[in-house]
Amino acid sequence: MRLKLVAIPVLLALVLAGCNKKQRAQTIGEGSTPAHGASAAPASPPPTAAPVATATAPAKVAIDQTAQVIVYGYHRFVNQVRRPDTEITPQMFEQQMQELKNRGISVIGMQDFLAWKRGEKNIPPRCAIVTFDDGWKSQYDVAWPIMKKFGYPFTLFIYTEGIRGGHFKKKLSPPEYEQWLQNEVGRCKETLEQRLGIKVNCFAVPYGFYNQHIKEIATRAGYEAVFTVYGQPITYRAAMDSLGRYLIEGNKPKVFADAIGMIATSSAGGAPVAEIGASNIASKPADGETIRNPLPLISANLSAFGAIDSGTVTMRVSGLGIVSASFDPKTNTVSYQVTKKLRDKCTVIVEAKSGGKKVEAHWTFAVEGTGTPGAGTSPSPTPKK
Repeated sequence: MRLKLVAIPVLLALVLAGCNKKQRAQTIGEGSTPAHGASAAPASPPPTAAPVATATAPAKVAIDQTAQVIVYGYHRFVNQVRRPDTEITPQMFEQQMQELKNRGISVIGMQDFLAWKRGEKNIPPRCAIVTFDDGWKSQYDVAWPIMKKFGYPFTLFIYTEGIRGGHFKKKLSPPEYEQWLQNEVGRCKETLEQRLGIKVNCFAVPYGFYNQHIKEIATRAGYEAVFTVYGQPITYRAAMDSLGRYLIEGNKPKVFADAIGMIATSSAGGAPVAEIGASNIASKPADGETIRNPLPLISANLSAFGAIDSGTVTMRVSGLGIVSASFDPKTNTVSYQVTKKLRDKCTVIVEAKSGGKKVEAHWTFAVEGTGTPGAGTSPSPTPKK
């Protein structure tokens, strides 16, 4: 996947909701000038009693707390799909946008969604948000005209290293990693805000690879919402630091349809996800390990997940998406034999439901001899919680 601008890319959100420059300028101007006639008011004798200032409270907005939102994520739009994990044809994309219209699902902007979550603005009962990752040119040339055709707003999650430039360091010490993480999450936000003059308030976790520490850093940096790649309907009370997106792949159209079906039936989506540390799942390859075999058997012991609903166990492998992993309830082991050579660093995400709640674990390993920067060195292991 041609996403190697940085070792672990950081994605930030830009919201494009049509030509709102005039409206934005008017909004900025409000409140920046003195009250009408104040500067020309004539002098008058002081009153015998000071008037009591009364403020009129704004009308309270009626919020539909039963509304649900699904978030779709797209990458590249090409006529001939070669990498279905990140590519989709323009025809399929337009059909999906038409399907949202046909099903009566309102496509809303990210800022409307955030205002709803804050209790400031109401939204329709069933909504969708469309997001584009990585800033590919086809998003401008191909997807944008389609979105304009339907009048749909959309959000861009983009890299900033391509703006600033930089270099790849093979290995960081724990203090260096912590400093890098703090700078990367906060400084990228500042870069976009300074250069574009907008407020950047959403953060998309690369490959869905995150933990509690990452969420805390993003919150401290001023992000209002953190998005993962674990698709689920988002409800009014869903945690803002782990909002799921459905990533659309060219060879898996069912993901799009399943998401629509979820908001038609689900009433408890967006529940917080319980995270299990990588050190508790006996993963193979191990977290932080470098291997030589590009076709490894990937496995993990999920005993730490608790009583697992075996039908809910899924595994995602970076570059491959959801894979056909098998789960043995007798040993609580999930495994998958890789059949397509892995490259670079690889992140594995395992997810299941236990006691009706979603539980997940993730870890990262590297494949030696891939001929890319950093090959042959151990990846930074998952930070311990």
